[in-house]
Amino acid sequence: MDSSQVLLNDGFGTPANLKTQTGVFNILSGIPDIPKKEWEQELKKDITSPEQFEIEISRDQTMFSGKYFIIFSTTDKETGVDYYQVKEGKRGWKTAESPYLLEEQGLTSIIKVKAVDKAGNERIAELPAQRQPLPWWIIVIIFIIAALVIWKLKTQNKKSKITS
Repeated sequence: MDSSQVLLNDGFGTPANLKTQTGVFNILSGIPDIPKKEWEQELKKDITSPEQFEIEISRDQTMFSGKYFIIFSTTDKETGVDYYQVKEGKRGWKTAESPYLLEEQGLTSIIKVKAVDKAGNERIAELPAQRQPLPWWIIVIIFIIAALVIWKLKTQNKKSKITS
């Protein structure tokens, strides 16, 4: 290893002065049983959900072709966050990472994000719908008005053809 060298990250590549020592390492085959048992005990002791968190909605032309996405993150002080899941409206839960591209770009659904720690404890954050869908009765009124306007235009065209 006499030809090996380490350089400083100083912009000049200055050689670092290193001192080396010999060491002896014993490599065991298999996985020791003790750490696994300790980890299982830690999982059993963890009854605390991940920390509370918020969901942020965003839109950026440089990400996801300008579509809406959400950002989320939390911590778990005991065993750590294992994974996240996202639920948009009546859709099912989907395993996800942050940032997450929203499937429902109309923003009319409640968005939920579930953080699950390694012991299975959960914390759910919720983001209310950003826009409300039009009520059915407004859609019916718009349709009736459009039908009346079309009928009125057609009857005026027939009258103007008769008089000319």
